[in-house]
Amino acid sequence: MHETSRLRGRSAALALEGLLLVAIVAFAAYLRLANLRDNPGWYTDEATHLEIARHAAEGRTQYMAFNQTTLLVARMPVFPWLISRAMLAFDLYGADSILAARTLSALLNTLAVVLLYAVARTATRREPSGRALALVAAALLATSKSAVVLSRIAFSYNLMAVLVLIMVWGLWLYLDSSRRRWLALAACAIGAGIMSDLLALNLLVPFAVVILSRRPRDLLWSVPLALVPFGIYAAASLLTVPDAFLYDLRFTLGRMGAGSFIMQVPNVLINFVAFVMLLDIWLLPGVVGLFLLRPLRFQRLALLVCWLMIIALQRTVGLSHLSFYYFISVLPLLVLGTAALIVRGVPFLTATVSGGLRAVFSSWTWWPEGPRWRWLENRAVSIGTMLVVYMVAVHSFLFFSVFTVYEVTNGLETEIDKVLLDPDDARAVARVANEMAAPDDVLIVSPTMGWLLDAHVADFQMAVTALGKKTEHLPGDIPADRYLFDARYTTANYVIVDNLWRNWAADNMEEVGAMMDDVEANWPAVFTAGDIVLYRNPARAAAPESP
Repeated sequence: MHETSRLRGRSAALALEGLLLVAIVAFAAYLRLANLRDNPGWYTDEATHLEIARHAAEGRTQYMAFNQTTLLVARMPVFPWLISRAMLAFDLYGADSILAARTLSALLNTLAVVLLYAVARTATRREPSGRALALVAAALLATSKSAVVLSRIAFSYNLMAVLVLIMVWGLWLYLDSSRRRWLALAACAIGAGIMSDLLALNLLVPFAVVILSRRPRDLLWSVPLALVPFGIYAAASLLTVPDAFLYDLRFTLGRMGAGSFIMQVPNVLINFVAFVMLLDIWLLPGVVGLFLLRPLRFQRLALLVCWLMIIALQRTVGLSHLSFYYFISVLPLLVLGTAALIVRGVPFLTATVSGGLRAVFSSWTWWPEGPRWRWLENRAVSIGTMLVVYMVAVHSFLFFSVFTVYEVTNGLETEIDKVLLDPDDARAVARVANEMAAPDDVLIVSPTMGWLLDAHVADFQMAVTALGKKTEHLPGDIPADRYLFDARYTTANYVIVDNLWRNWAADNMEEVGAMMDDVEANWPAVFTAGDIVLYRNPARAAAPESP
């Protein structure tokens, strides 16, 4: 009888856990998918993937004016290919293809919520608080403002987050069981990650450290396995476009190196301060909470992966301005740390507050004795403790969750709003530009809306490099055969200036600023929508006026 009751209780607990997980995942999906196409505004990095994807769908390797490989602009093939598949699966093309890309990104981030639960539940299955930790971690990732915003923009790092979690899962199971199949799973995740973004090469460091601590000889086959996808990609590129591939690889790896080690140290320190000060309230405690994870072996694994990735990102990228989205890949681990802090901290807080309130009652010499007064004291202590725990650990979580729901419905505010394009304005300008421009005309335009245009498009950095000058993200000695057409703005038919030019490009690249000043001063504006202006080159043949 006792055994039957125990089994029933276990089944009920599992059923409740499953229902809570379903509710969390459903809520995560709503926050990521609702009102998705135009909320938030369009960002340049997602548009680069979309531009590559639309050409890939037509069998071409092209990014705006560049051909042969996309490695020059630090884009690997997997994520754009997935976008092209999403366009096909959802039947979304043309101006609607942005929704396909964003839906893919949102679904990947929702999958990350499920995987975070699975990783935490697997690693802490012998811990009394394991179930609570897994559910709290999933709930925090589902509702984190940072995670929600970044999942709604088509970043390849949302795929990276999934692959990092799979790698951590595989490494933990390998540590726990010594079975090589789990190490193979982790290696395959890294391999897929490298084909999504070369930053995943940094994952080889914690991967190797874990193997060295467990069975060093497994390095001999697991590291090559992780590099197989890139090896196939490199071999195919060397057979077809060897010069372009080697040029792009050399330049891109140089960008990732970001100078000497001594030069990188200040960058790490500056970025760390920005990281601590600017991340949202639910992520900052994760820095501390990772140290509270149990068992200790899992704690060390999570710390190793998270901090090595953070350091790798901080040494290469200026994160204090626009680039916190690089952290998408480690957000789940930071959220896991926050969950550990909550799960471990709430019992401590409860005991401390309860003990303090009882001490207060004990110090009141005037407080009457007797069962009725003792009952009242117990109720007061219980209610007071619950109120304090609610205000500290629950209230802000609920507040931010409700506020996020409101923003998803009415418009999200982000840290990068000043460089996001208003989708309605972008579509209006693109419609006019497509009506005015011939297919062989050249337009200089932000990557953010280049994918909407039917003519030849180059971005403002390509317009600079075509003159033999380097930019923030491109070298100045790009071979001439890498350009599909003349990308100089002086010979272009049209230039489209938007808030990305004004609020970032012109401030960070002197040549772009000079180009924008020349265009705005000397070229006639033929159409304007919001902050986006279409200019026609007065030196080119007259074109039909805007309808």
